[in-house]
Amino acid sequence: MNISPLKFVGRVSLINDLKTEITSGTASVLTLHGYGGIGKTRLANEVVSRVAADFEASAHSVALDNEPWENPLSVTPEQLAGVIARSIGAPDTVTQKPEDRLLAHLQGQKQTLILLDNWESAHNPETVKWIAKAVNAASQVRWIITSRNILGITNAERVFEIAPMDL
Repeated sequence: MNISPLKFVGRVSLINDLKTEITSGTASVLTLHGYGGIGKTRLANEVVSRVAADFEASAHSVALDNEPWENPLSVTPEQLAGVIARSIGAPDTVTQKPEDRLLAHLQGQKQTLILLDNWESAHNPETVKWIAKAVNAASQVRWIITSRNILGITNAERVFEIAPMDL
């Protein structure tokens, strides 16, 4: 049997649950939570590729672990919003702080999907508070977050515990 390294194998039921939840569920944020190295990123990318056409505006992926932050506790909402804004192509203005610029951009979008990959790279109380604000301000935006940490946005987040695959 020849399996291509690019072909996604397994987790069919979970992928279907995630697709349903992100396109028609009530949660604005889906957090794929689990240990490092178990496939959260690969799973999230697979789900995004399968549902991207369902989002009128667009689907974006933001890799937070590529940022040169020294410590997740030092990441500010301004830095996080700046990275997301650049990644999704929000217009740059000098008159607005990055977090205000991104919120204004998201509020003006049609249905949009944003994947924040490796959230633990930016997880601290201030960035969680800002993401909660963004989620509330732009209800047409859906978020998929991969992380070793749960955000704790109780009214908007649905957590999917990702376990290692049985092979």
